Amino acid sequence: MNARKFIAASSREALQLVRAELGAEAVILSNRKVQDGVEIVAMAGSELAHLNETRMQVQHAEQTRSAPRPRAAAPCPGAPWIRPRRWGQKCSRQRRRG
Repeated sequence: MNARKFIAASSREALQLVRAELGAEAVILSNRKVQDGVEIVAMAGSELAHLNETRMQVQHAEQTRSAPRPRAAAPCPGAPWIRPRRWGQKCSRQRRRG
């Protein structure tokens, strides 16, 4: 991220400086009054688009990495043909049919 700071006597002059340096597609991140006049922090619109694209790629990678994997039902200890009906239930002592 390459944000730049512009200070001028008025906001109009500061915006002219921003447009001259960064172009018409510049994005203003903040503005405030300072002792010397007005301070504007801005960056080029193309850099902002690149940052947004990078953020989306990182979020997608995190979502795919943290997605839970399906698990097969584990058999009850000591009897491979006996399985729990649902997760968290105790094993039934009946054999599975079929």
